[in-house]
Amino acid sequence: MRKIIEIYQEDLIVCDNPTCTYKVKNETGDPNIDTSKFINAPCPFCGENLLTEQDNLDALKLLKTVNWANKWFGWMSISYC
Repeated sequence: MRKIIEIYQEDLIVCDNPTCTYKVKNETGDPNIDTSKFINAPCPFCGENLLTEQDNLDALKLLKTVNWANKWFGWMSISYC
């Protein structure tokens, strides 16, 4: 099925602290990876919270919305040349 919105997620988790450089790479680029193990986990570099419950819910809502749009409007990406 064609998609009107392509998703590629390079980094799975990025620390929000502007002075910290900690990142967890997304090896597959797939955005549907479970990130629940990072909720309220401390950053190994600076100790700040890596992912809040609300941020995780917001990300899941966004992903669900994009998947819905691709499901219902993917046909619009068909080119008739």
